[in-house]
Amino acid sequence: MKKLTLIGSDYNHAQIGDLEKLSAQPDYIDHIYTELIKSCPIEEIVVLSTCNRFEIYFVSDEADVENQVADYILELTGSSLLKQKQTKYLLKGEKAVNHLFEVSAGLKSQVIGEPEILGQVKSALRKSRDSGSSGSFLLRLFESAIKTGKRVRTRTNIAKGNASYASAALAKASEVIGSFDGKKVILLGTGKISVTVSKYLRSLGLRSYYIASRDKRRAKSLTRKYGGIPISFDQVNDLIPEVDCLISATNADFEIINRSGLESLKKFKSPKVFIDLGMPRTVDPDIGKIKDIHLFNITNLNESIQKSIKRRKQSVAGAEAIVLNEVKLFRKWHRKSKEIDISKSLINHFNVVKDEILAVSSHKMSEEEFKKVDKITSLLVKRLLHQPLSFLKNDDGPQREMLLKNGVLNKLFGLQDHTNGR
Repeated sequence: MKKLTLIGSDYNHAQIGDLEKLSAQPDYIDHIYTELIKSCPIEEIVVLSTCNRFEIYFVSDEADVENQVADYILELTGSSLLKQKQTKYLLKGEKAVNHLFEVSAGLKSQVIGEPEILGQVKSALRKSRDSGSSGSFLLRLFESAIKTGKRVRTRTNIAKGNASYASAALAKASEVIGSFDGKKVILLGTGKISVTVSKYLRSLGLRSYYIASRDKRRAKSLTRKYGGIPISFDQVNDLIPEVDCLISATNADFEIINRSGLESLKKFKSPKVFIDLGMPRTVDPDIGKIKDIHLFNITNLNESIQKSIKRRKQSVAGAEAIVLNEVKLFRKWHRKSKEIDISKSLINHFNVVKDEILAVSSHKMSEEEFKKVDKITSLLVKRLLHQPLSFLKNDDGPQREMLLKNGVLNKLFGLQDHTNGR
């Protein structure tokens, strides 16, 4: 598997803001699929891009192609994350396979077991496949990674419970107001937490909501991506009476919603949920004392979060065992595919030689004689190849690996190189 290379950067190696620059323009990935694969000696490529991860998986016969890839990304995006030793990671062969399987399983996520990454892996594969950039190897690799992610989530508790404040708060809100489908919601802020909240709201069935921001440009950008209606902070109080839920996910350093202001409003729709995800708090804690007002903030959500995180961490060992087994199964498939490739090459090579020799003397034989000789030589080829093909299929020793890994059979017979790739 030494032709497989992964070059990437994530939240452990770089600032989130710097990672977001790599995924800021959706057409970046389109350019990678249409241009990079042409300009570099790459056979297959898949790009996995999220808000806190940017990874390029590719297959190439050439050495040091990763430097060409990093140079291309720098030229395309202006980001040097894949060029700097401290902000990138480079994995090859089975180490890259293991990494992808752990990513898909949620073991490499900032929040262990977070649900979105599996969908993002699926999306990455679909985009690569639709562009014609992935072949049999990466298709099988990513399909195996997706299967691993599903298996980990169904056989362990790694994705159970709400391990983020956003998901925990929305789960609590649903207990009060029921399904979010058809409900009216105001979201304050357009930062990273707001993006996370927007994704959760979409997954809960909400298709349109108000997004308030001091930066109208950012509000419009977020509504274009996730739906919604951009509003200013000045409009919030006027809309509060008619909404079911208000979520504050802004980094403002002042109190946006206070008890006196809320009580001064005319009769409003109830019950009503307020969620304060700000630090410092931007919603007055005293509003929770108003009848039919339900307030959830980081303080009273923390116990639930910590229980979920503890339960997920206890599932890590089981998840890692599943990943290890799936990597072994992929290795077994890869080994089998190499064996099939080299066997086909051997058979094809011997038959070509046989046909070339017969062609030289075919004019001296009658049709009946030619058929007899062809049958005899075909049998000879079969007998000659029986032992080496059986050896390739059944032997598990180091000699077999040496023949495949080092391309000894290729060099002996002048075969096309099938042993170092897929």
